[in-house]
Amino acid sequence: MAEFSKYNFNVIEWDGVSDLELDNPYSAAVDVTGDPNAGIVAPRKLKLNVTQQPTEIQNVEFPFELTINDSNNYFTSTGLIIVPNSLDSGVKINGITSQQSFTTRTGKLICKFLGNDEWIIYDPVRITDPGSTGAQGIQGMQGVQGIQGVQGFQGIQGFQGVQGIQGIQGV
Repeated sequence: MAEFSKYNFNVIEWDGVSDLELDNPYSAAVDVTGDPNAGIVAPRKLKLNVTQQPTEIQNVEFPFELTINDSNNYFTSTGLIIVPNSLDSGVKINGITSQQSFTTRTGKLICKFLGNDEWIIYDPVRITDPGSTGAQGIQGMQGVQGIQGVQGFQGIQGFQGVQGIQGIQGV
C-alpha cells in the first residue's frame, strides 16, 4: 500500500459497513463503495479530519479540502451524516456544532476546512441552484401618519372682472 503524504492525492475507499473516522491529515478524498445507510446499525457516520491536535503534523490546516465521491448515489435522498472528529471539541459544520446530514445531486460533497474550528460542506451544484421561491410573507403594519407639509406659495393675481351694467332709475 502506498504511504500517505501531503504531496499525493490520497484516496480512502469506504465500504460503509462501519463509521469512518478520518485520522490522517493527508486524506484528500473518500470514495464511497458501500451504502452507510443500509443494514441493521445504519446510518453510519463520516467523522471529519482532526483539526485540534497538539502537533501541527496531526491536523488538517486551512485551506484543506476533502472530496466525498458518491458514484453510486447513496446520498441523493437519505443523505450522509457528517460529524466533527471525536478528538476535536467545539468544531462547527456550516455554523452548527452537532452532526448534520448532507444529500448530493452531483455525486460529490465538498468539505472545506476554513480554519478557526469551522468546516463548510456543500454539493457543488447547489451553489448555483437557487431552489424554489418561498411563500409570500404576511402584510406589514400600517405606518405612522406623516407630519403636515409646508405652506404652499401664494397664487398669481386673478383677471379683472367685467364692468357691471347701469342700475335702474329710482322713483
